[in-house]
Amino acid sequence: MSFRKIVFWLHLAAGVIAGLVILVMSVTGVLLAFQPQILDAKREPMRHLEVPEGAERLPLEAIVQRAEAARKAKATGVSVYPERESAVAVRFGRSEIRYVHPTSGEVLEDPGEGAARFFQMVMGYHRWLTTSENRDPGKAITGASNALFVFLGVTGIYLWLPRRWVWKAIRPVLLFRRGLRGKALDFSLHHVVGIWSVLVLLVLAGSALVISYPALGTALYTLTGEKAPEGRGYAPLPKIVLPEPPQDARPLALEAFVAKTRETMPTSDELTFTFAKPKEPLQVSARLQGLDKPAAYANLAFDPHAGELLHVARFEEQATATRIRGWLRFLHTGEALGLVGQIVAAIGSLGGVVLVYSGIALTVRRFVAYRRRKEHLPKAQAKAA
Repeated sequence: MSFRKIVFWLHLAAGVIAGLVILVMSVTGVLLAFQPQILDAKREPMRHLEVPEGAERLPLEAIVQRAEAARKAKATGVSVYPERESAVAVRFGRSEIRYVHPTSGEVLEDPGEGAARFFQMVMGYHRWLTTSENRDPGKAITGASNALFVFLGVTGIYLWLPRRWVWKAIRPVLLFRRGLRGKALDFSLHHVVGIWSVLVLLVLAGSALVISYPALGTALYTLTGEKAPEGRGYAPLPKIVLPEPPQDARPLALEAFVAKTRETMPTSDELTFTFAKPKEPLQVSARLQGLDKPAAYANLAFDPHAGELLHVARFEEQATATRIRGWLRFLHTGEALGLVGQIVAAIGSLGGVVLVYSGIALTVRRFVAYRRRKEHLPKAQAKAA
């Protein structure tokens, strides 16, 4: 058997094993492509509420208490925006939000709640093939499928490129032909879509491997001779142990930290505060205007009692491996290259859908043809005898 045939059968086997999982990840990847813009558009009215002239904004602590009373749960954080007429987003857990009017204290429903739940469900299938809490089996399957997807892309390049570099052989691989049906159409779809989308798919699948296997992210630090941080964040804050505050000390008002953060980060837009646990700093994530991810965020840590700025984690100041991880994380969604990158990632994911369909179709046709040959062989032998 020639080397090319060996590669072909390995390519086919990998496609059969991982095809359906890759199809799920590709379809959900298309659905998730513009999640940030859709959620921002849904929630845009919350930044332009009617606020009476001269009305004073309520303290953030009072706003949080209003949301907690309505939700009957403890908030985990709060997000504020620079506009005077913007609502305050009080956060419960990782995804639930309650908006509160800044002057009246009225608790408002999240206009993006339905879309957020939809994307949360899609993300569950994209990463773990489930929306349940038991994610480990699905995580193992999607991780292995991502690895096979990379293998399919590399072997696909070898198989799709023509053996002779003449236009007659190159044209069917680069361009669609009219009037094709059946096997010829499936073949053309698989080759043309494959050759045009393979590099994008390799970036999407390859970057997903770092997400699927944290050990690969840790290996980056080993290769660059740097110490790996705890956790999975691309711009982590170091562990800071606060001195014991005086017995009667109370945390400063959150407005003081809003002012300090905006003074430190003049281009900041949304500020998200994660409420401090005892003896831990108050953490703030600042979204910076005019920048694409991963550079669009900076993390800050404050002493909640003294108000002292303890640490600032800007993306460009991070370790080399940390910045690589950040780029890989947002190359996977295309956000590292802005809207253009997201469009390319969406088209690439759609290409993945076509490749799985055409690959399965070609495999089924090959199997059916094999069965027919096997059935006709005894009859032909009998006639020859």
